[in-house]
This record gives sequence, C-alpha cells and structure tokens, in this order.
Amino acid sequence: MNSTNNLPLISTLALSFLRSLFVHCSSFVRLLFVFCSFIVRFSYKHLLN
Repeated sequence: MNSTNNLPLISTLALSFLRSLFVHCSSFVRLLFVFCSFIVRFSYKHLLN
C-alpha cells in the first residue's frame, strides 16, 4: 500500500523536475541562439570592413 501511495508523489516530482529542466533548456537554447547571431553579425561586420 505504501508504494502505491508514494507513486503519485514521485510522478508529480518527476513532472515538475522535467518541466523545470525543459524551461532551463529552452532558456539556454535561446541564449545560445542570441550568442550565435551576435557572433555572425560581428563577423559579417568584420568581413565587410
């Protein structure tokens, strides 16, 4: 009975962990994309000049 009672708690914790992980990954990807676009823009300016 204890294992079945603990299962919803574990699944809720896993879901919240996955959600936070997804949020962190998406923010990291956005940061990486901004950084890459900045580097590309800088290199284009450097090449043009």
